[in-house]
Amino acid sequence: MAKARAEGPAAYIVSGGDPRPGQAAGLLRLLQAQGVEIHKTDKAFKSGEIEYPAGSFVVRMDQPYSRMADMLLDRQYFNVNDPSPYDDVGWTLGPLFNVKTVRLEDPAVLGVPMTLIKGQVQAPGGLLRPAVGPVQAWLINNSAESALATFRFKNKDLKIGIAEKPFESGGRKYNAGSFLIKSADNPADAEKILDEAGRTLGLPVMGAAAVPDVPVHEAALPRVAVMHTWQNTQNEGWLRIALDANGIPYDYISVLAVRDDSNLRGKYDVILFGPSSPDALSVVSGVGGDKPAAWKKTSITPNLGTEDSTDDMRGGLELEGVMHLRDFIKSGGLFVTIGNSSALPLHFGFAAGMSVRQTRALWARGGVFKAEVSDRTSPLVYGYDDALGVYFSQAPVFGFGGGMGGGFAPPGAQAAAGRPSGRGTASDADAIQGRPKDQGQKSLEDFRKSQKDAPPAEGQRGGGFAPSGPRPKTILSFTRNASELLISGGLAGGEELTGTPALIDAPLGAGHAVLFAFNPVWRHETQGSYALLFNALLNYKNLGPTPSAAPAPAAK
Repeated sequence: MAKARAEGPAAYIVSGGDPRPGQAAGLLRLLQAQGVEIHKTDKAFKSGEIEYPAGSFVVRMDQPYSRMADMLLDRQYFNVNDPSPYDDVGWTLGPLFNVKTVRLEDPAVLGVPMTLIKGQVQAPGGLLRPAVGPVQAWLINNSAESALATFRFKNKDLKIGIAEKPFESGGRKYNAGSFLIKSADNPADAEKILDEAGRTLGLPVMGAAAVPDVPVHEAALPRVAVMHTWQNTQNEGWLRIALDANGIPYDYISVLAVRDDSNLRGKYDVILFGPSSPDALSVVSGVGGDKPAAWKKTSITPNLGTEDSTDDMRGGLELEGVMHLRDFIKSGGLFVTIGNSSALPLHFGFAAGMSVRQTRALWARGGVFKAEVSDRTSPLVYGYDDALGVYFSQAPVFGFGGGMGGGFAPPGAQAAAGRPSGRGTASDADAIQGRPKDQGQKSLEDFRKSQKDAPPAEGQRGGGFAPSGPRPKTILSFTRNASELLISGGLAGGEELTGTPALIDAPLGAGHAVLFAFNPVWRHETQGSYALLFNALLNYKNLGPTPSAAPAPAAK
């Protein structure tokens, strides 16, 4: 409890004006689950040059579980010259939840009038009517919160439009991607449904006396499948947890089922392929062996085969499955790959002219990195600001042109030694727990004087052939500013990552392949990037112009 005034910080603040109150509440509930106390300010206050409104959340560091909160909210720094880490080296939850958490050193914040929250932190939600006139439409702003997708799938009978451009209504600003629910197009009890859903999910639902003049398209309710291999299902399990937690239904199908089904489009609108293997051909060949290998529930294996089962796991996607996926996309389906699974569509030309690039100096073991929006018109980034923190671990690094490969930089290829691993950024001293906060201050100042600001590094440009057909679009890219790339974790050879595509939308026939270089659904820690995936689901029919528009085959 002495931490706030000994080694610091004094507190972390989440502003009451955060544009993502639902995400903020989710982050704070996670802290509460670890025993951390959360306070709420009774009035506005100022710290430094920043003023925080009443109702801001304070995580005090003079409480029993202060170090738990500090571990999750502070930045991490890993010196790449240290022994190879077992696991991720950066996990700062503020950026990963897309919520701004402010680290305050001044103990004066502890004297601000505030009240301990005794129950779970909840985001405000429910209906708010216009001052005059009957309600013509109900509006829900899209601020890239997962609850919006939960709301859509929970209320399948509502007719919901998605605004394709930003607009204003009743003196409020709404982002592109916001929900527009016309009273005339929906059942009489829609108001009750909206109020209950808004309160439950923490979504403010605003009544409008006039329907906003903005182009819209329908919020889709896609038939979703999660495709898995029989080689490894552990990492893609986090994708299933994200879908389950947000109430998004899906079928769980194996690569063998895709291999054997030539009518995927008749059953599904979206197929998601979570992390699997960086070797596309290993996904094609699959599990080997001389005898059938079953994965099913039996008296001696009662916990197997719960989600999917088979009498024989041998084999893989095979070339038939690749062709079935290609036909699925060309007939209007959406195929989404996450992380190393993106090797599959790249290897087989689903994203023309793109590849995984060889990196020889990059060291970027699991951490938080800055990505920037490159195409503001894409529905994939509805509700997002210009930049966000994403989880990335070494590969894949996308590029235009040839050159498959990737991997860790060899020992001895790292940057010169810097500060020791610990809390903070690359230019901060480690905050040693249980020691005075000024311990080592002189060494820190000497270190800073020895550093020179590196100029922003440009991302490498891929060479190679010019693709035929529509060029894949870069929706997100890793920042070009090398000094801003690392948010939390460790980094060397960052010039091989700066400016490279982080999220790709590749039109193919009447459909799309969407490829993530980073993992938006990792360990339930990356909830700030869930909406990138959920935007893809809700807008799968409207991601952008495609060269042809073939109708989906009828379901059999």
